[in-house]
Amino acid sequence: MNKRYFRLAILLGATAVALGALGAHAFENILAPESLRSFETAVRYQLFHAVLLLAVCFASDRYSLIWTQRFLVFGTMSFSGSIYLLLLNEQLKWGINFLWPFTPLGGIALIIGWLSLLVVKPIEKG
Repeated sequence: MNKRYFRLAILLGATAVALGALGAHAFENILAPESLRSFETAVRYQLFHAVLLLAVCFASDRYSLIWTQRFLVFGTMSFSGSIYLLLLNEQLKWGINFLWPFTPLGGIALIIGWLSLLVVKPIEKG
């Protein structure tokens, strides 16, 4: 098992839960309803993909899954991370509007991560 991706899965899951709680309690009075829905989508995708990454980590002793892990981490951080930063920008007026392409790029990486599971090969022992 690749311990780096295992730890990343745990960190992504833990931060998703923390951000979800923050969104449910602190942000509902701060963010506009549309922005809150975007935030909730980012948290949901982050949590789903943290769980998938964790499962992939456990299977990585038997299957070659390094590219799946890479795509899932990059995709999660790009998709959810760009939404978080764009929402922060909306509130704090940082002027970092150049981040919007990272959301669909992250989504494409997540799709590739899922599809890569169709072509995994067993690791040959010996």
